[in-house]
Amino acid sequence: MSVSLSNSDKPGAGCCLIGVGYVLFAWSAAAGGHSHSPAAPQFLQFTGVWPATLALSVALIELLIAFGPLKRREPWALAAAFLPVPLMAIPRIATDPRCLASITTVHGCHTFLIAMAAVTVGAVVAGMDIRKYHQRPA
Repeated sequence: MSVSLSNSDKPGAGCCLIGVGYVLFAWSAAAGGHSHSPAAPQFLQFTGVWPATLALSVALIELLIAFGPLKRREPWALAAAFLPVPLMAIPRIATDPRCLASITTVHGCHTFLIAMAAVTVGAVVAGMDIRKYHQRPA
């Protein structure tokens, strides 16, 4: 017996981009604490056990939202999938010197910024898909 997925059962490009963004976010949180740089102790507020665990928890919840309700084009899920971006990005960019210098040779925030960009683009694409889906005639 084979199971066939209709178009509404497959995750759209927006859901996939959001998923990629949160997987990158989880990976950067998990890998961030393993720096052997002499400056590593000053970044413990971003790479310690508590921030990494919190980031992994947020990423897991957001993956569940992206491939559950957002895949089903539930409008509230778009806000739930995007809301962590400004809530996490604004304080991190404002306080992490590695983010402020990420356009130079200082590394440590690139993956986080790429993840947040992927989630943002994915939310725009998913929003257009949700809007188109809910505007079609019944």
